Amino acid sequence: MKLTDVNESGMETTSPHALTESWIRASFRDLDKKASTPYHPVLSGKQKLVVPGEINEYTLYCRKSPTYLRRDTAFKLEISSMNSGKDQDAHTSSYVLSISRPTVT
Repeated sequence: MKLTDVNESGMETTSPHALTESWIRASFRDLDKKASTPYHPVLSGKQKLVVPGEINEYTLYCRKSPTYLRRDTAFKLEISSMNSGKDQDAHTSSYVLSISRPTVT
């Protein structure tokens, strides 16, 4: 997952760095409910197999970013996946969600 800010024409303005980035291995998605807080999820470290076709929830921790943002800043959230190199059909997929409306304070 990568979060960047964008200008009026949709171009990233934080390049080459994102405001924040995070990643997770799908099979290690299980949360430690006792150690987690609403704004800081902690993974349990226990492996839980991924079943094809099953819908799962993935919780990512996004580090704080010491970046000053204007009131009208818009964001782009990019979510991607990468299959294991063991699969000959392995590929990288990337999904970009619509650019947000300007933020309001």
